[in-house]
Amino acid sequence: MTERPANGHWTVETLREYLLDKFDSVESLFKTKVEAAEKLTNLALDNSKEAVAKAEAANNERFKTTNEWRQTVNDITGGLASKTEVANIQLQLSNLIVRFERGESSSSRREGDRSESKEQRNQSTQMLLMAIGIAVSILISGAGLLRSTGGAPAVPQVVYVPTPPATTAPVTR
Repeated sequence: MTERPANGHWTVETLREYLLDKFDSVESLFKTKVEAAEKLTNLALDNSKEAVAKAEAANNERFKTTNEWRQTVNDITGGLASKTEVANIQLQLSNLIVRFERGESSSSRREGDRSESKEQRNQSTQMLLMAIGIAVSILISGAGLLRSTGGAPAVPQVVYVPTPPATTAPVTR
């Protein structure tokens, strides 16, 4: 339709056709813009999903070594004695030492052997404690030696070096 009627005057019919034509063109323009906005929104949403997936993968990779380190530390500390356990063992050992110094060993009480003098009991207690200390130090030093050498001591290797031909006597057949 033209912008103006052919005779130059607007009638209700020509005005109605003109306005409907304008509404249709505006409506098609609006639909085109909405479709373009939807496409852009969907594209941005897809790109953001990809970015989130990449960031999560990078984050997982970054914390992988941290989780391995935590697991190693947990494994190590799980095998160690706790502070309260060590304190209890220390208390028991100090109680045993005090009892031995007083001569209250359970074996002498059970046997009822009171003929031993206090000095002999102290000497036997000292000998027992020294033997225990020596055994513990041997175990600790043996474990340290095995750990530092990486296992059993190395066995010397024998290397065969042939004699140079100029130094040997000729062989006759």
